[in-house]
Amino acid sequence: MRALLGSLAFFTTLPLGAEEREFREFISNLWLMPISGFFVGALISLIVLFFIKAGVKELSFVAYIAIEGINHIDGLADFSDSLFAPKHKKLKALKDRESGVGAVVVVTIYLIIIFYLFSKIPTNNLFIAIILSQVIAKQVMFHLILRLNPLWSGLAETFKEGIKSRDKISYILTLSIFLLAFIFGYRRSLTSLVLVAIFTLLFEYYIRKIYGGINGDIIGASNCITFVLSMVTWL
Repeated sequence: MRALLGSLAFFTTLPLGAEEREFREFISNLWLMPISGFFVGALISLIVLFFIKAGVKELSFVAYIAIEGINHIDGLADFSDSLFAPKHKKLKALKDRESGVGAVVVVTIYLIIIFYLFSKIPTNNLFIAIILSQVIAKQVMFHLILRLNPLWSGLAETFKEGIKSRDKISYILTLSIFLLAFIFGYRRSLTSLVLVAIFTLLFEYYIRKIYGGINGDIIGASNCITFVLSMVTWL
């Protein structure tokens, strides 16, 4: 329970009062990442329901920002600057804390897409779409941490040091959640799973080839990108 609390405190803006001990418990139990995604998705869905009941579904994307905060979006911004930088300057751009044109453009497009998805996905699919998309986004983050080495000392290194063999059970948990969704009639869960799996393999290959490893920004960017890719399949 302490590990789950630590994960939710890390992945959300909720004032859970979790301290260093809870965070360390989470780091020692990274198999919880897709479970954390499930709870984060459920929390977002509850606020989305409020907006829908209030007749302003178009503003339901605010729930995503309100619950998850901007940490991952900040990672997307820094990664975007690096993505558009010349090859010999990519690592330098990744370390640079200043936001460039690439960051502004990509984050703006990202928020427009999020707004569109939350307003256009049919209500009967929106809740399961948000939950499954959060689950698989967190699983992709774990996958990158498992498969790639940290570029330097920082958040990625902290997560990497916490990985244990048992944490691979997270793959089974994610597949089980998607299988249950499929059994209960949400057929698009399979499309979402396949699309994100293909992207993850390509993304891992690109990061390994161009950067040689990961940092917190790349991990955060992967969360944003895979969340959107998964949500797109529910339109």
